[in-house]
Amino acid sequence: MKPLVIFDIDGTLTNTVRVDEFCYVKALSDVHSIDLNSVDWSDFPNATDWGILKTLFENSLKQKLLEPDIQRTKNYFLELLRKQSSENADAFSEIPGALAFFNYLLSKKLPLAIATGAWGKSAKFKLDNIGLKYEGLPFADSDDHYSRSEIIQTAVRLAEKQYHMKFSRIIYFGDGEWDFTVSKELGLDFVGIDMQENGNLRKLGVKIVLRNFRDVKNILHVTRIT
Repeated sequence: MKPLVIFDIDGTLTNTVRVDEFCYVKALSDVHSIDLNSVDWSDFPNATDWGILKTLFENSLKQKLLEPDIQRTKNYFLELLRKQSSENADAFSEIPGALAFFNYLLSKKLPLAIATGAWGKSAKFKLDNIGLKYEGLPFADSDDHYSRSEIIQTAVRLAEKQYHMKFSRIIYFGDGEWDFTVSKELGLDFVGIDMQENGNLRKLGVKIVLRNFRDVKNILHVTRIT
């Protein structure tokens, strides 16, 4: 049986971690007067767009996060991303080889899904910038839940429904420490992407860590996807 292959976006398919962080920090500063310039994202229990905002409202602002607050943040954040894209298209590049690898898996008719901690519109905007075709694929994001675990489980449920099967093996490609932690909790095979080669995933014990997707043959061999 073919495995289900799930991809994160920022730092995994798209080289957008820096621009995403810049726009998110600016959005929270401009919209809510929250200073995140020296933040450690790993300090948040849910390192997702919704989860971080929720924690900041409850712990820092001592307020309940309401839907209008979320919508204002989402809209302004997306506006900032679009502005950055028009001024610096290079900030929205792919992780080398990601598009070709993704399209290769599609051509082999492997069950694919996307699960990201980003909000839906901003996530799809980043994929649009690298030309990745996600239409019709199971897609879960921070619009669905503030918890990364719930987002991934949502992607799995959508995939089971779309592909009409239960998966005995699920592979998750991600770049964050939280991606690995959640994958362990859910019993998923994890493949780390470390384009910057900072070694953090290796230190956590991730056995398969790739710098990029250029060597398709090797990736298929070490991950046993096909």
